[in-house]
Amino acid sequence: MNTSEEYLLALNIDSGIPVSDLVTVSANAIGGTGTTWAHPLVAIEVARWISPAFGVWCNKHIKTLIETGTTSTTSITSKEDQDREWLRFGYSLVEQAI
Repeated sequence: MNTSEEYLLALNIDSGIPVSDLVTVSANAIGGTGTTWAHPLVAIEVARWISPAFGVWCNKHIKTLIETGTTSTTSITSKEDQDREWLRFGYSLVEQAI
């Protein structure tokens, strides 16, 4: 079993959502394009894999949460600044997948 399958199985056990419903791919007969939908936690895991910088950002917040019981991204004040920061860490992939 590879890491992706293990993650989907762990999320299935935790959430009760069937593995087959955690990621769906649909083909569009017109134009040959399709869509891919992923559970938000799957999308974040994919973004962490694609962007090591996003993974580091996530790990820093997880570490802070474990150590202090809380974490926040409110230091970024404007929506424009938030958008820039998310894009910097590859969040656009997560948005597209959700």
